[in-house]
Amino acid sequence: MLRALALFVLAQLPDVKPTPLVVATGETVQRNVGVAIGYRCDDPALVDINLTTVGDHNVATITGVKEGTTQCRVGTDPQRASTLYEIRVLPRRKR
Repeated sequence: MLRALALFVLAQLPDVKPTPLVVATGETVQRNVGVAIGYRCDDPALVDINLTTVGDHNVATITGVKEGTTQCRVGTDPQRASTLYEIRVLPRRKR
């Protein structure tokens, strides 16, 4: 019964496609995430994420730590907006 209810709820959710994001190890990118607070990644060892408030919005600062791909949701409060990112961490760029 519980499984059937979970499948029903999942079927009602919109099909969310993650926003692609590419960063090299040791490099940092920033994204305006509006009023989103909190984050969760399926492989947190690949990235370092910090959220800061700038003016009237929040900014996610994402640094590549280790090569690989992870999905991270920025915005864990169900009462606020969130964004799902698929973050691909590439090898450090040669200079």
